[in-house]
Amino acid sequence: MTAIVPGQIIHRRYKLQKQLGHKPGRQTWLAQDIDNNETPVVVKILTLGQEARWEEFKLFEREGRVLQQLSHLRIPQAVDVFSLDEETVCFGLVHSYIPGYSLKELLQAGKRFSPQQVKEMARSALQILVYLHELSPPVLHRDIKPSNLILGIDEQLYLIDFGAAQNQAAMEGKTFTVVGTYGYTPMEQYGGRAVPASDLYSLGATLIHLLTGNAPIDLPQTEQGIQFQNYISGDQAFVNWVTKLAHPLLTQRFFSAQEALKNLETGISGSQEKTAPVRVIRPYGSQVKVRISSQGLEIELPYLQPPLLKVLLNPIILVVVWYFMFYATLQALVVILPNVAGVFWFCTFFMGIFLPLFLVERVKKLTTYLLRINHIQKILIDQKYFQITCQFGSIRYWQRKRAIGKLKQVYAERATILLRGELCHFRIAEELGLHPEELRWLAQEIDYWGRNCREL
Repeated sequence: MTAIVPGQIIHRRYKLQKQLGHKPGRQTWLAQDIDNNETPVVVKILTLGQEARWEEFKLFEREGRVLQQLSHLRIPQAVDVFSLDEETVCFGLVHSYIPGYSLKELLQAGKRFSPQQVKEMARSALQILVYLHELSPPVLHRDIKPSNLILGIDEQLYLIDFGAAQNQAAMEGKTFTVVGTYGYTPMEQYGGRAVPASDLYSLGATLIHLLTGNAPIDLPQTEQGIQFQNYISGDQAFVNWVTKLAHPLLTQRFFSAQEALKNLETGISGSQEKTAPVRVIRPYGSQVKVRISSQGLEIELPYLQPPLLKVLLNPIILVVVWYFMFYATLQALVVILPNVAGVFWFCTFFMGIFLPLFLVERVKKLTTYLLRINHIQKILIDQKYFQITCQFGSIRYWQRKRAIGKLKQVYAERATILLRGELCHFRIAEELGLHPEELRWLAQEIDYWGRNCREL
């Protein structure tokens, strides 16, 4: 593609004003949208050639796709995505322009922020993250840092650059692109295991930069995280809160942006004496579905062992059924063909004794498979009742509902989950068929939901 210069009109619509950024194969321009009253927009242009790799295109395309799905006042709005018919492959992404300066530009200009100003920016950033993380599926930014946060002329904080965003949880065994910026990225993200709390770490590292004026990589680091406490003075509760936000251990951070925001607004300290219990990440490959609806907490366990499955698959029962079927069939044949009765009785002996022993395991496996692929067990918990339903396909064959009241305590006990309510205790099915880590995770999700209900 020919050189891009100010005043040039791109895609017959966008008149370039000034260059905002430049990387190999990629340029960012401030432009005017001629078709929309010359509204200021940001035009990002990616040229695939010797200077740009396909990995760059993947991030570029991802940003456009994610922005088109988002609608938030403090996130740029997607305007257009296009390709140019040139000698080289060239793509364009256009989004709304946010007048202001990035926090990186302000820091480089010598701007220093008071703890109160940083606290307000933390609140604004968390409000954006609450929106992103509560989407279905959640959107993880994965590259929060000073250069991606804009302080607008309206004094509002904006989050930009969604090229590293991820709209589904990373899974083991899948390929992934390592994204993020050293010093602002938690360790689990380098392993492709980004979760909502990973964005919280990046935000915490950014807040430390704002508080101290030093990049996180320039500050001492220990097993407890970035050691910035001696570089500032002021609200100790806020310092403890930031420390927890940027803790290197995922289990020691806040679980969600909503939880971090609530702690910030209520002034609850994030000190190590009040750290949250260790949180269990959903085990890889789990088919258990947990979601919050208007009715309460809904849990679906699609592969639980049906209540009568053990009885049906008992070898003795299978042999008895086999005998009955063959005996009835052969008796009918003897009546019809009495001359060959001896042959049939020999077949009865052979097939009734030896064949069941050979086929019982295969029949057992086949029956298990057929029952489990269609069997669903649903659990519904609200602030008054606990309801458990079993259904085969769309046929509901068993249901139990019990008044339990608000949950007081939930914990995993051997192969069960015990719920302690205001009115009574309830023990979920004795044989869940879950891995111990999966059981702990499910108990944790129920307890977390119950604690939120109690705090309402």
